[in-house]
Amino acid sequence: MAMRNRIIVLFMLLILVGCGGSLSEKQRKAFKEEMKDREIKKLSEEEIYKQALDDGQSLMTQLDNGLTVEQAMKKCGCGISFIENENQDLTIIEKELFEAYQYNPKGTDNIQKEDDWLIYSKPVVEGDSLIGVWFIKFPKKGIVKEL
Repeated sequence: MAMRNRIIVLFMLLILVGCGGSLSEKQRKAFKEEMKDREIKKLSEEEIYKQALDDGQSLMTQLDNGLTVEQAMKKCGCGISFIENENQDLTIIEKELFEAYQYNPKGTDNIQKEDDWLIYSKPVVEGDSLIGVWFIKFPKKGIVKEL
């Protein structure tokens, strides 16, 4: 049976070689981009967190300037929510962040890791009162690809 499998593989290789195997310029470019995406990258956690923080701040600026949440989610491939109270359906990290902002409403935006996600959070404050917290969940894989 092993000999038969070898003959089949050899036959398939001969067919592929015989077809010429030429790629169009568009296919060649797509192939190179795919190879670049699959390239092994050595990144520090600091670089990944910094990129996620920068992306979160950029998205918040765009949301403040009129971009809708739906447009922003489509643009970044992330999840975006505005939470007004901790009784909403929150993950453990989101609940802890919300509670921290309730304790110190003047806290700054930050990044936290949860499984394969990086969560950007930013409090919305009026006077000394917390109005709510923006949460943007970035897939870590997407942030790494960006770098």
